[in-house]
Amino acid sequence: MFDFNITITQLVAIWMFSGLICMIPMFVETAWRKFLIIPLVFFTIWLSFDTNKEFIGSPMYGKPAKFIYKHHSIANIDNQKWITLWAMVEKKDRLYRFIYDAVTQRELNKAKKKAEAGKATMGEFKKRKIKDKFERTERTELVIYDFPYHEAFPKE
Repeated sequence: MFDFNITITQLVAIWMFSGLICMIPMFVETAWRKFLIIPLVFFTIWLSFDTNKEFIGSPMYGKPAKFIYKHHSIANIDNQKWITLWAMVEKKDRLYRFIYDAVTQRELNKAKKKAEAGKATMGEFKKRKIKDKFERTERTELVIYDFPYHEAFPKE
């Protein structure tokens, strides 16, 4: 949605300003100005939750296009098997969660072994050709390669 970077100090300043604005009804006699406080409080609450989510973090549901592998784990959440991938995408550490796939797990295990051996590994989810025209879900295939040699000498 919006991409801003707000620090804790700025968040505290926003809440202090919002608190001062909420004191307006004590000094203003007209009723319509008092109702301006409601959208400001809602905006401040939304900004706080958005900022806290950025500080604390939450996984993104989906698969990254290109990434540098860090770690992955597999867990059952609400009777559904999920893969949680910790990856570096566009110079930022991100956490991705997507539905379990045995082929993807095999490729991620290869990347994990390479990472444990000290080799940086890149990955990319490429779209698979759909055999069934009526299939709704998009199928992807994970391609793992050593970093950065694949960019200098592509396989394709």
